Amino acid sequence: VLVAADLAARLALRAVVEQAGVNLLVLLTCVVDLGSTLQAVHGQDVVTAYCNGTLRDTTNVLGWNINASRWLEDMVREGYADLDMTMKDAERLRTPTIVFAAERDPTVSHSSVRELQAALGTSSKHTYVWPDFDRLHEDPGKDRTLYRQLIAACLEQCYPMAVREHIRDPSLREVSRQKLLEWERLVARHGGSTPKRVEICSEDLASLQFPSGLPDYWLFLEDSYRLMGRPEPGQRVLDAACGNGQFGAVFMINQAYHQLHAQAKENRSPCYVGIDSAVNTISRAKDNFARIADTLQSPPSGTVPEVPIRALFSISELHRPLPFHDSSFDHVVCSLAIGYLPDPLSSIRELTRCLKAHGKLVVTNFKPYGDLTQLYRNLLVERSKSQVPDRACRLLHNVGEILEKERDGRLRCFNRQELLSLLISGGAIRPRIYATLANQVFAAVAEKPA
Repeated sequence: VLVAADLAARLALRAVVEQAGVNLLVLLTCVVDLGSTLQAVHGQDVVTAYCNGTLRDTTNVLGWNINASRWLEDMVREGYADLDMTMKDAERLRTPTIVFAAERDPTVSHSSVRELQAALGTSSKHTYVWPDFDRLHEDPGKDRTLYRQLIAACLEQCYPMAVREHIRDPSLREVSRQKLLEWERLVARHGGSTPKRVEICSEDLASLQFPSGLPDYWLFLEDSYRLMGRPEPGQRVLDAACGNGQFGAVFMINQAYHQLHAQAKENRSPCYVGIDSAVNTISRAKDNFARIADTLQSPPSGTVPEVPIRALFSISELHRPLPFHDSSFDHVVCSLAIGYLPDPLSSIRELTRCLKAHGKLVVTNFKPYGDLTQLYRNLLVERSKSQVPDRACRLLHNVGEILEKERDGRLRCFNRQELLSLLISGGAIRPRIYATLANQVFAAVAEKPA
């Protein structure tokens, strides 16, 4: 039995046509018309752009940074790029086939799935239509139901006398053990040494430039600020793995706004402490802070009499003990960095150690199987293609590189339950998890017990 999903399902269809030895083919949300799917994802006709010679060599395609010209050359030459060739492959297929399709799929139209089913003819044994498959793995109930239905369909076709009650769901412990085993294999193959992983973390966070053209990214930073809560006068905030200081910039702007509208002047400004492992990153963060402070104090917006927060920076590594006393900070924020660390639990415990009792700990991390192309699609909805800034395209490229590290073991993405367990095991209480950054990042907030 061969089970394939998305674009791999289209390739599997051709492979089974050309090679014998497969008794049953299962297609999950098969990409039937590649050109149409690329149009839906990227908001432009990528295939036509290639044929006209306007496509750049390295382009983010379906979340991957690839040599798009060479890839599309192969896809067009081998007949994968249009609906007609898919129908011809389906008509040639003689292997029993089961299709799982989504009724609401923005990248694969349901009408094209019906055409595929008709072209399969007698090879089509059953088509299961689900409402949608979006973020299915985040819903354990739906996820488990789908897999049970898939296994039952395979048994019915291959072993019609089998009893369905014999299907056994693996326990959560078995699933966790298998995930850990696969993760350790990836790390052993691609992960590299701890210093190298920390260096990669610093480079990736630095590549996430503060993009004024991406509303989702602004909302992500604002979400982190709101979860932390506005600091009281004189309180201290630690930004662990501060990168170029994007969160600190939002912190300063919000404090300036509250300072302007405060009924009484606050005698002590909050203190922001940003730490990162790279000297260059810290230097850029300092420059960004200085530039924002100058902007707030210069005409015509120069109504802020003084810098709204005090900013300090330090070179520190999150995978080592931090150079701070116990209970040094009222709030701690760690943005998109915990997945790079070799021992995230120890790092969470260290961040909790530095937090005062009842202080807020905010941790954000990429979701598993993220699709950051959603950022770009959301931007296309708000603006015409000609108005999409180049910085947004560059950010999409940078994020594509980051998520590729998940696939080779250099970045670990935690699901909701894993993130909750991580915070609780690290000594925090009352953790809450929210989705942010176009539903591609988990933002967790917890407190330190008294």
